[in-house]
Amino acid sequence: MLCIKKLLVRGAINSITPPINEYIETSKRSLLSKKGLMKLGWRSLRRLAPLVISNQKKHLLTTIDPQKHKKCLWLYYDAPQIGDALMDLAPRSLLYKLGIEIDLFTHAHIAQLFADDKFIHSVQSDPKLIQPEKYDFVIITNFTWKALKHKIIYTRHQPWISIYGEFTGPEINRALFSTKRLAELTKQKLSAKDQDLHAQQKLTFTTDTKKTPSPSKSVALAIGGVDKDRTFTNWDALIKELENIGIQDVILLGSTNGLTEANAIKSVSLKIHNFVGKTSLIECRNLMQKTTLIIAADGGLMHLATTTETPVIGLFNNTINPIWRLPKHLLKYAVQSQSRSVEDIEISNIINMAKKLI
Repeated sequence: MLCIKKLLVRGAINSITPPINEYIETSKRSLLSKKGLMKLGWRSLRRLAPLVISNQKKHLLTTIDPQKHKKCLWLYYDAPQIGDALMDLAPRSLLYKLGIEIDLFTHAHIAQLFADDKFIHSVQSDPKLIQPEKYDFVIITNFTWKALKHKIIYTRHQPWISIYGEFTGPEINRALFSTKRLAELTKQKLSAKDQDLHAQQKLTFTTDTKKTPSPSKSVALAIGGVDKDRTFTNWDALIKELENIGIQDVILLGSTNGLTEANAIKSVSLKIHNFVGKTSLIECRNLMQKTTLIIAADGGLMHLATTTETPVIGLFNNTINPIWRLPKHLLKYAVQSQSRSVEDIEISNIINMAKKLI
């Protein structure tokens, strides 16, 4: 019984401890307080089962040698969220700089985002197209079955690394963590400047994608959301105040989950350009790129906004530290609620931040 308890404690600690030597801010204390060691320990054992059963541990690399590991297959099927993908894949630029060629296989909507990315050699969504013999090593996210199954099915015998390993659960700046992790795996000592550069959520294009027209001197608003606590809806009041500080054009952006809300937004004086549910992700980003300011609650569109050169005001509830979501240069623009709901953010706080940026 004592041995089982020790095993559970060790598993719990490993699951909430980032596998890097450098310190990084996490929410592990609050998670530990909420769940407890035993519950986290049992969860860790269940998540590690696929690794043990599959016998994949014998192929697991502890370092990446750029002289030997020149061709990389990055399997990213476990996290379908745009925000997670932009953060987790941020340090692809580090591998690119080291001369490592990356082929990315991922969900179709994420593949669309990275299809023309200069740091990636090839992007595909159908795992059946994988030719395992082409690759010197494989990257997956963590040890869970959701992440590991494509490795087992399509590249069973290839060497591989996992970005997160056993670590799962606590909130963390995924882009910064992934950068630190890949730097350690490739034995790179990054300057603060280079670390920030590789940890930047980014999209690059080798062809001109700026085809969607957009009025100048406008503010983009990200409408809709999935999580109620992280969805802002008081747009009418915000738009009225934006008008009072001289904004003349407002662009509404978002997926179909914001259609009803967007269609209900009216203004007598402001020009409302409603693109909700009408653009691809790339077109949405291009519209953001050409605006003066973007206002978005914590979510996929906020992360998409961070890949532009436009200032972004991120709206957060009190359970999410903006440091876990935003790059350094945007942290000073974050506006946070004092409750679990972003709806409780005072409009005046957003407007005061907008005044500084406009």
